[in-house]
Amino acid sequence: MRATLGIDIAKLNFDAALLIDKKFYCKKFSNTQNGFNKLAIWLQSKKVISVHACMEATGNYGLTLAEFLSDQRFDVSIVNPASVKGFAQSQLTRNKTDKADAKLIAQFTQVLIPGVWIPPRAEVRELRDLVNRCEHLKAILVQEKNRLEMQKNEEVCKHIKLHISWLEKELYELEKSIQEKIDKDPDLKAKNDLLQSIPGIGEKTSATMLAYISFERFKSAREVAAFIGVNPRQRNR
Repeated sequence: MRATLGIDIAKLNFDAALLIDKKFYCKKFSNTQNGFNKLAIWLQSKKVISVHACMEATGNYGLTLAEFLSDQRFDVSIVNPASVKGFAQSQLTRNKTDKADAKLIAQFTQVLIPGVWIPPRAEVRELRDLVNRCEHLKAILVQEKNRLEMQKNEEVCKHIKLHISWLEKELYELEKSIQEKIDKDPDLKAKNDLLQSIPGIGEKTSATMLAYISFERFKSAREVAAFIGVNPRQRNR
């Protein structure tokens, strides 16, 4: 049977509301690979043949889950929160809890049947992993530099400096790998060249955008610039 799955996503967990024949089945899962696996087992226990899952576009919290569901051959939609809010107003919905939001998204999906999200290619996922690793190391590097400024013990300072040196070397190698991956992929390279033609966008910003933004939704470089906020506009009062 065909079912709809509303997902209210958060950083650490997500609420899932499965709607089958006007009946809801609700459960909370951790936003981890283990949680994803438990979701799949839960769906199998409900004996559904196919599922149309839907979640709001709220940063990157739901991206890995969306990819997991797509890999399971489920239809997945990622929608603008404003669309769900408008639907809630039309339904005169008043309750505002994670569970209620998941139910609302399931109803929204059943009634409006939003378009199916297309997951990124394997190459883009690999690029995203490299970019994420780079960002994590940068955060650690900032922390270590802050510790070095506050540390008075010379021996501890020596260890911190060694760690900083290692982090800087790893970052250099990671950034080189990121650029090589972009240059070797014709599609990524073409988009990278387009992005860097926009004033204010350099190599690092471009790599992050390539890893996270679906460019198929934009019709021009101007729309991309407006979306990321580097396209200033005149405003008279």
